[in-house]
Amino acid sequence: MIGSRPGKPRYGSSGGAWSVKAANVPDEVDVAAIRKAEGRLTQEAFAKRYGFTFAAVRDWEQGRKRPDRAARIVLALIEREPEAVRRGLGT
Repeated sequence: MIGSRPGKPRYGSSGGAWSVKAANVPDEVDVAAIRKAEGRLTQEAFAKRYGFTFAAVRDWEQGRKRPDRAARIVLALIEREPEAVRRGLGT
């Protein structure tokens, strides 16, 4: 096979030595609960701290819109490791 070396594990999701487990992205997140756990921040302050728009946070909490996949990932990280997210964002 071109570019492969005998005896080396193959990379990828084929079940080999270097398989990757899929991320667990939540289908639903309770944005209001996550925000309130952050010291009862206002919607505007929460949005500013984590780079969301105020309108997005308001709409998520009021059920008018659902966070997209990327936002749900960030929100799950905020819920589990808020200090790490703040360090990563430099806030």
